Amino acid sequence: MVRPSAPAGHHEAAGFSLLEVLVTIAMITILTGLASVGLSGFLRNLRLRTASDVVKNQLLVAGLRAGANASIPCGVYFDMTNHKSLVFFDDGPTTRYQYSSTEDRTYSSAVALPPGFTFVATSTPLTNNCIVFRGDGSAKAGGSIRIRDPSGRIREISVLASTGRVKVIVPS
Repeated sequence: MVRPSAPAGHHEAAGFSLLEVLVTIAMITILTGLASVGLSGFLRNLRLRTASDVVKNQLLVAGLRAGANASIPCGVYFDMTNHKSLVFFDDGPTTRYQYSSTEDRTYSSAVALPPGFTFVATSTPLTNNCIVFRGDGSAKAGGSIRIRDPSGRIREISVLASTGRVKVIVPS
């Protein structure tokens, strides 16, 4: 197909018109805004899920470590003020089934919750702010601990005393 040539003095314009460029920029801006709203909610949920998984894994490690040497219980202590938790050997001579920084050895260093996250007591509070596992896999006393993120969302980690089962609950 042969195109007619432009009249003398006129040149054919190549490229996009200003209107086409502005419409494209507007569409990209709208799509980016929608994606960022969804992404920020996803990231908040991810941070809360990660924090609760860290605490759950500490509890699982304590249970497994207690099972490895039945004569030395192992537990997780929750520092409700500084929002840290740590795994410890419950081998203090006078502080059985509770954490003592002077008598018990730590199995791992304390892990702090992310900034703005807090531990919250539940209706089934922890005895002495800790959960201690025995060599048979059971916990001395069960209980729950909640983690709250800066926006108020909560995840609860629960331990069943009879079996030592650790479960993460997302309250509705």
